[in-house]
Amino acid sequence: MDVHDENFWAKIIPKQESEIKTLHAQMQKSSFKSTINNADKMAVFMDSVRKNMDEIIETKLNMNMSNYTETEEEESLISILTAISNNKAIHSSHRETAGEWLNEI
Repeated sequence: MDVHDENFWAKIIPKQESEIKTLHAQMQKSSFKSTINNADKMAVFMDSVRKNMDEIIETKLNMNMSNYTETEEEESLISILTAISNNKAIHSSHRETAGEWLNEI
C-alpha cells in the first residue's frame, strides 16, 4: 500500500456516514414527525443543520471555485432544506429559515 496515495486514509479508515447524511436519513423516518411536533427537538435539528451548512459554506469559501463541484453532503443539505421549506407541517419560522439558508448555499 502506498502511503503517498491521496486516498490512503480513505482506504485505511472505514468510511463513516457524515452528520448531514445522518440528518437526511433521520428526516426520511416516520419518527421525524415527533421531531416536527416538538419545538425543542426541531430547534436541535435546525441547529445541527445550520452547523453543517456553516461547515460546507466555509469549505466552499476556502476552495478554488473554478474547480468546484457539489459534494454529496451539499446535495443532502440542499435536499434537507428543500424538504423543510416545503413541509407545511413544520412551523413557518423553520420553513422560512430553511428557505433563507438555501439562498446562502
